[in-house]
Amino acid sequence: MLNGKIEKGVPLPPRSGATSTFHHDFINLLDKLEVGDSILFKAAANNRGYTKGAYLLQTKMRNVTKIYGIIKNRQFAFKLDVGADTLRMWRTS
Repeated sequence: MLNGKIEKGVPLPPRSGATSTFHHDFINLLDKLEVGDSILFKAAANNRGYTKGAYLLQTKMRNVTKIYGIIKNRQFAFKLDVGADTLRMWRTS
């Protein structure tokens, strides 16, 4: 049997700004893009000198642009260059 107890009036903890900063900045950038514009992103290197990879960057950006595109009725295309750890994104509509 579960021994949890219902409590009322407990406030939510403050939100972490670590991920929301990326999303907020990225959405501001997406708002400025016009059809045909592109942006080249370089994956950041960590303290050992190698990058976490353009794959992670692409995944994060695809997730944000998918929902953003549904809300704003916009579409984006991506081209990944793993060797250079870069990702180019275009606004297509």
